[in-house]
Amino acid sequence: MVMNPLSPSNREHISQLISRCEALKAYATEDSQVKIDDISTNLTAYLDSDVGVWPQYRLTVPFDFIHREFRQRLNTLESENPSDIFSKSYRRLEIDGFNPEMLFQNNAVRFIGNPKKAAEVMKKHFGTEALPMIKTDSGGILVRLGSRFEGKDMIEESDLKQVFSETMASEPAVGKWFGDLIQSAHTFATEDIITFGGITTKTDGEAASPTPPPSPSPPAPAPPPLQTDSKSFPAELLRLIESTKKLWPEKTKDSISEQLIMLDLRPPDPDPPPPPPVCKPLWSEIPPDPRMTRIDAYNMVDSGRPSAPDGFGWSVSGLSESNAEDTFRQTQLVTWPRFHIISGQKGVRRVVTEPQPEGWVVNETKPQKCSLFKQGFLLRIPSLSAEATVVGYNIRSSNPDTSIPEKVRFFKDSADGLYMEIQDYNSGQHSECAFTVTQAAPPYSTYSGDLAAGKLFSCSLTFADYKAGKGKQYGNYESENVILQGSGISDADKVLENQQISIEMPIGEVVQQLYSWLYDWFCENIPRNQSDMIGAYLKTNAGACRHRAYIMFLALNRLGLPCRMVGSTCHAWSEIWNPDTGSWMELDLNGCDDSPPPADCPPCMTKNPFYNIMRDGELLRCCPEGYRMEGYKCVAIDGSGDMVDSIECEECLPRICPEGYDCNPFSDKCVPDCAKLYGAGWHYHAERDECVNCDNEGSNLEWDGKECVCKKCPDDYEMDEDENCVDENGLISGDAPKGFYFDKNLNQCWPKKDCSKKEGTRFNIVTGECECPPLRTQKGGEIILTLRRWSADTGKCEVERECGPNQELVYDPVLGDTVCKDRETENDPDFDPDFYPDFDPIIPIEEDKEDKEIEGIKIDKDAKGIPKTPGMRYVNTKSGAWTNARPTDMKGWIKIDKQDLQLKGRDSNNKRYDSVWKFGDLYGVSEWLDSQSDLDLISYRKPVENGGYFMVFSVNPDDSNADAHWNLWKQSIGAVRGGLGKVDDGDSIKWKRLPKSENGFPAEWGLKYDDGEVWMLTQVE
Repeated sequence: MVMNPLSPSNREHISQLISRCEALKAYATEDSQVKIDDISTNLTAYLDSDVGVWPQYRLTVPFDFIHREFRQRLNTLESENPSDIFSKSYRRLEIDGFNPEMLFQNNAVRFIGNPKKAAEVMKKHFGTEALPMIKTDSGGILVRLGSRFEGKDMIEESDLKQVFSETMASEPAVGKWFGDLIQSAHTFATEDIITFGGITTKTDGEAASPTPPPSPSPPAPAPPPLQTDSKSFPAELLRLIESTKKLWPEKTKDSISEQLIMLDLRPPDPDPPPPPPVCKPLWSEIPPDPRMTRIDAYNMVDSGRPSAPDGFGWSVSGLSESNAEDTFRQTQLVTWPRFHIISGQKGVRRVVTEPQPEGWVVNETKPQKCSLFKQGFLLRIPSLSAEATVVGYNIRSSNPDTSIPEKVRFFKDSADGLYMEIQDYNSGQHSECAFTVTQAAPPYSTYSGDLAAGKLFSCSLTFADYKAGKGKQYGNYESENVILQGSGISDADKVLENQQISIEMPIGEVVQQLYSWLYDWFCENIPRNQSDMIGAYLKTNAGACRHRAYIMFLALNRLGLPCRMVGSTCHAWSEIWNPDTGSWMELDLNGCDDSPPPADCPPCMTKNPFYNIMRDGELLRCCPEGYRMEGYKCVAIDGSGDMVDSIECEECLPRICPEGYDCNPFSDKCVPDCAKLYGAGWHYHAERDECVNCDNEGSNLEWDGKECVCKKCPDDYEMDEDENCVDENGLISGDAPKGFYFDKNLNQCWPKKDCSKKEGTRFNIVTGECECPPLRTQKGGEIILTLRRWSADTGKCEVERECGPNQELVYDPVLGDTVCKDRETENDPDFDPDFYPDFDPIIPIEEDKEDKEIEGIKIDKDAKGIPKTPGMRYVNTKSGAWTNARPTDMKGWIKIDKQDLQLKGRDSNNKRYDSVWKFGDLYGVSEWLDSQSDLDLISYRKPVENGGYFMVFSVNPDDSNADAHWNLWKQSIGAVRGGLGKVDDGDSIKWKRLPKSENGFPAEWGLKYDDGEVWMLTQVE
């Protein structure tokens, strides 16, 4: 009687390991045999010995620990001692970097690389035992071939095709067997259930199962029994097809599942469509796999989103979202180059440029236009890896007169996404510049294919070990409910249950299991817009790269191991924390070509797989809609027993959509009937490909048939002929008398201003202001645009500047101003065609070459004799001197632009304050105060040229309204769009509260309330 015996189940596990040792020893090397004997001896003692420590081991040491330890040692020895020439060849090619892949149930090895070099490697190591090689476009295939190829080390594809064709022609039995095999597949697909290109025909009967002809090759080991029911193919047929794939022509296409068998043996298209676009090259030195260019990185997912096609949306923890265009928000996938985040937020950390570490991988991004940048935002750029550092950057311009930005910073977010910021970026000056960034990364952190995978697969820690603090921990890991939002936790549990994975299993074993499973997912019939998306993925095992990365993300994060989804311009993959090395490893899970197949059928029609198919010399026939084939008759699927004759198969059939979906002929896909699925008020948004409810998007929105737009008027009001919102009694709305427009800065519908108070102006939906439309004049056959501003002094629109003959007036959102740009607006991200909805008529004028100058102001008769006023000037912050010409030495000077100066909030009539168009210096602020401040509440000292460039304010302490008025002014001056002046943060002003003085303040300051609060405002370089 053995002391402390193992349970029968555990004894069986140990006995299996001992049997594997005996089998491995038969072909292992001498060194390996010594190790195998040691494993076998210890396991035998662990099983039955009462000598020494073994009884205590069986009692106190967890069985899983013992079993895992010896199993991993045995796995290593088996990998070092392959038992057949295919395994040996695979191992040798892997060592020499040929990226091998086993094919046809380990009966062939495919590799990528130089076939001639690979043949030399095989001959050197295996001599006469080396397998023959079929040369392909990208590498080759090692496979056993018959006597026809004896003595040949390398065979061309054309030779193999010729032999296959001759064999089919000369051996009728093989040809008939192969033809019968394909015919059987079509028979079962016809008589049972069809799922092809969106067509689904249900059946209540059970299909007959003909006996397939015997395979001419030796039978392969039988796989586990397949599920069989009335909606499945016979398991024998599926096994036969799978075991004989190696006999098919090389480019045979197949789609095989329990629901459908489709075999396509047609010859290649002599005029194939152009290949799908490859990944956009982003690095100067092309990496080993260009698809694996790390741009996007996400560490949070929101699952269970019924309105999103994939059912999930990605995000980054700690980042502030923005609704502005091209900026970060929770989304399915965002790709470079139009991805920004708000500058100055806590969710990013500063990255300092460092010297290049010795031995690290170095690469430089390809040049990109600086027009990608936005002031006040960080731009996401590619990174070599999660651990990449910035070595340097370069900004250059083809125009020697263009100034180059100098203030550049780099940041990373919580998912190690890399960002770049140009603090002194000016779209008017720098948009045509180009920039590159040089990065370095440790070699282990960049994508290295199977090498990185092998390191992950060998991790012996269990997930429970890692969660208990063992291994190298990742320090910035968020809580589970933050990482897996929505139904993420329950969806992850379904994945783990599907794969029978637990927290007690080794990390390496689980990652390898998930990798093997996900890598072979199907690319056909990928689920979309399902009510139970996770169930659909697990049922179909179908998904592109992003879906596979999503499943891996759910499983590993649920088990407590940090995992991210990362992506490039054409691919997505997983980034997994390796607790053995304390670093992130990239794991490619394969993917699909998302490009749709050629459109042979009209919209909302799909190819009939049985059209023009011959069987026994006759064309296959089909059943009308609502019937299924039973024998040669069509029987009603409603169970009524009605029968009709079969009909000729149509080439195209209507696309069948799930319940609650209809096929949209414009997009040629099934789209949801949102009102039916989610209720009244829900609509399908084609551009976003999801259901939206305008009530959830914001206030005062309504559906216009395409998207949510601002209502013309408030509820119960309509727009009259005078463009006023009136009720049924003719009373004008007090909330929005002129209706609403969408304010992009506020990201909501906002009342329009009444422009009738400013003669000649029209409301501009871009700026939210009453603007003077530009003047269009014809001069020498060219259309000239002239910018006009409304003047409070004259009470009308006045000319400010004139564009060149080939220029257009464009609103620059960064400057908050209108600028002249060349008429190349098709690819200009800053061009807004809605800035001026209409123009004044073209006014032809006669040319007059003579211009006059009056009191230093140039008069241009081409502009109808109206003075041109400059749009910028330079101010000396020491003396207060100013000039329109750029100083030779800019020290002590700052450049000042004209800006809209506007008080924040609303006046006593609940209206937004009018803006004042002045220079953004202290002189402009003084003019602004002159026009809108209340001198009974505050007083101020104006700046004096060459007499002190500063302002001083005093607040009336005896009026209860003074503090609010002063705070309004102080806030508004500090919040001028773009800031006053041009320095680090786009703002050059400084506030200082002055302490009370016994002798009072200087009389020349002219302060009325020096016994109240006194503040000084300065503007510095």
